[in-house]
Amino acid sequence: ELRFKNLGSEKDGELAKLRAQLDERSKGVADWELRFKNLGTEKDGELAKLRAQLDERSKGVADWELRFKNLGSEKDGELAKLRAQLDERSKGVADWELRFKHLGTEKEGELAQLRAQLDERSKQLAAWDARFKAFGTERDAEAQKLQTQLAERERKLAESDVRYKTLSVERDTELGKLRARISELEPLHAQVSERDRKVADWDARYKATVGDRDAEIARLRARIGQFEPLPAQLAESEGRYKTTVGDRDAEILRLRKRLGELDPLPARVTGQDGEIQRLLALLAERDDELTKMKSRPASPPKASERDDLKKIWGIGPVLEKRLNGLGIYYFRQIAEWTREEVDYFSDQLKEFPDRIQRDNWLEGAADEHLRKYSERLSPKTSTAKT
Repeated sequence: ELRFKNLGSEKDGELAKLRAQLDERSKGVADWELRFKNLGTEKDGELAKLRAQLDERSKGVADWELRFKNLGSEKDGELAKLRAQLDERSKGVADWELRFKHLGTEKEGELAQLRAQLDERSKQLAAWDARFKAFGTERDAEAQKLQTQLAERERKLAESDVRYKTLSVERDTELGKLRARISELEPLHAQVSERDRKVADWDARYKATVGDRDAEIARLRARIGQFEPLPAQLAESEGRYKTTVGDRDAEILRLRKRLGELDPLPARVTGQDGEIQRLLALLAERDDELTKMKSRPASPPKASERDDLKKIWGIGPVLEKRLNGLGIYYFRQIAEWTREEVDYFSDQLKEFPDRIQRDNWLEGAADEHLRKYSERLSPKTSTAKT
């Protein structure tokens, strides 16, 4: 009996160490989440200032909408390429999210298996006198298995790190292409001021989009961090992230400087005409979409034909009933909401303030639509808050 108690104490000590390691990883993940939230708040403020500057430069140009109807055809091809690149990034992020969700499910299964094995060991303690030798052998095998699983998690973490580096290289390459394009256009200020203004505008929108994607990638990396076994790897990831943030901050400063250089150009107003026409067309399109959204169908679909909106994170039975009452029955409707539609439904759901943005319904609806219909949707706007 004494030998058995000593053996049990040793094994319990090993299990306690493993639990302590898991608790330490959980604290590290909480620290990361807090850092990402604070960083997201700072970046949102800077982006809001940039948007305010762009809005200020867009005032007073309504008189030019009839003068340049055919202006902007030269850059349509480049705009299409940029949109295609952004769609490609969105698809890649969605694939990553699916992979990490599957990985999280696998890890939860492994933890459940460990708990079940521990419960089995507790039951075997009751019959120690007849199964002492077999019990000790099984405990040693279980400890070896836990070490093997930890080694496997280290390998998976290394693979995730390689994938992240590859994605960062691709992003840096795209930014390099845009910077090279801006450098080619800079000597032509006097002749093609409109092009310079558009390039700066595209660069700002692309930067904002990359910021949203980076925030999403940071959230996914935080999920992976729950299974990271080594504090040194957390420190290394923090260094890489700070480097990336520094690069992003430098890019924001460069764009602000470029925006200040373009202000005194005499042809600035002329260069805005193409963008004004595009914004007016986009506004008309958004108004049409909002009108369609507000109009309810003559007869709502049957319950068996509707999507289960409760599968979207943050939507329960009460909210699903409210959305049905507002004419929303399918994942596609939510995934394709525009910014104006998000504001409209937020106003309709005043008793649930900021729920759409906080729980990121648009991304959740796109994911559920993909699972049910095997069709990938690209949300027209991002509502995620970091």
